[in-house]
Amino acid sequence: MDLGTLRREIDWRLQNTLTASLPVIKRNIATVERLIRTLSPGQLDRFQELADRYPVGTWTSHCTPKELLFNLYILDVLDRHLPTDKPVGRGLDIGASSWSYLPALATATNRQWDGVEIDAHRRYWTLATRRAHAEFMCHRYPGCRYFPRSLLGVDGSYACITWFLPFVMPAALHAWRLPRRFYQPDMLLQHAWSRLLPDGLMFVVNQGDRETAEQRRLFTNHGIPANFVGELTSVFSGFSQPRYAWTATKVAVTPE
Repeated sequence: MDLGTLRREIDWRLQNTLTASLPVIKRNIATVERLIRTLSPGQLDRFQELADRYPVGTWTSHCTPKELLFNLYILDVLDRHLPTDKPVGRGLDIGASSWSYLPALATATNRQWDGVEIDAHRRYWTLATRRAHAEFMCHRYPGCRYFPRSLLGVDGSYACITWFLPFVMPAALHAWRLPRRFYQPDMLLQHAWSRLLPDGLMFVVNQGDRETAEQRRLFTNHGIPANFVGELTSVFSGFSQPRYAWTATKVAVTPE
């Protein structure tokens, strides 16, 4: 084991031993008026379209200005690309991080969600953990749950699965200083697909051309009928690299 690998393992074990968190305190809560003053004309037009259809104004009680803008991005994407004719059931969001975008997920789909995050005890400068921030959001959306564990430990069945930026290549995993043993793209995709209900929908977003090409290979190797949506565009996007999306519907097997 090289020095870098050993250091990541030590950091990981320490982080997951000292899991207590300070409370989440959000002092700079967003307001719709403050947000509107920062929007470009194109953003304002799209914001008004979304606000006419979704109760985005309720987000200001638990989102910072940065979180509010990110939720608008997620809502914009889901509104454009996530079909509404999905079976009834819970949603699963893989790699939920601090789940700052739960408001958009819950609002866009009108369903209860489970979020799973293997790196749930990572701390912010406030000494509050990702898990604490995610549970702060869950309290605002009854029935939503956050699982601080590997996806492989999730055994529920889901009507909808979202997966933003899966670790399909080791570089992203290393950038977050996670142990190499967690690089399991084939196993994770196979397990996620097994959790999807018949007629359920999986929505996957990749970053950049190389990760997208690797995602295509994974779908093909596992026989998953994924449809390439193409590049995601949004007036609320602040990302330097392009992001691309896939949808995959699990065909129900009809008894003979």
